Amino acid sequence: SSVKRLSRLKEHTELLVQHAGRSSRLQARFKERLQGYQGFWYELEALCQVYVQRAVHDVVTGRNALTKLENAADVLDTRLAIRGRQPNSLALPFERREDPGEEAE
Repeated sequence: SSVKRLSRLKEHTELLVQHAGRSSRLQARFKERLQGYQGFWYELEALCQVYVQRAVHDVVTGRNALTKLENAADVLDTRLAIRGRQPNSLALPFERREDPGEEAE
């Protein structure tokens, strides 16, 4: 996973920083690891940007759907008001209707 990979890169980087100054071979290795570490962060940044773009798209799509639903409900309420009926007088299909034999509490 990304967390394990990040942890492993962090440990390698810490060790290389401690020992890089001792030899040119270790310095070269340090630079190589540092480039890998930077690459990981650039990749993570790109993934996060894609995630945010998709999330924003989904939020906008959801908000647009809710707006359309609210507008449709407003139109229905207006039509019922014009006909002289109260919008709340109609039971929606998913609402529980009282059995005529039951007394309202």
